[in-house]
Amino acid sequence: MASDKGGVWKDHKYQLVAYGLLIEETFNTVVKRGFVNYIPETLILRLEVAPMKKSYVKRVLGHIKNHKGRENCPPYEWKKEMHRRMRTARANSNQRPKNGVYSSPHIYPASPYKK
Repeated sequence: MASDKGGVWKDHKYQLVAYGLLIEETFNTVVKRGFVNYIPETLILRLEVAPMKKSYVKRVLGHIKNHKGRENCPPYEWKKEMHRRMRTARANSNQRPKNGVYSSPHIYPASPYKK
């Protein structure tokens, strides 16, 4: 998958932050940055894992757990907005999968053991 015009896609940013939170919890350390490798472009982008991004991911995960615990779906307006965004993203996507297979970028949180 190609980068977002030389930048990190928003969903990849938050996926990287979520990986960072898992590393922090598992290894009792602080993750300050990570890297996303967009292989088709041979492009490796560094991403700072700011506290605001961490709190956003925690809030989203809290909403997911809340809905899962109550076993109900999000409000209709939310679903409608998500469907609109997905249609827009598909319409704007100019990259088609090779051999019918979508590939995600390789996302690597920075090692907690290196400075």
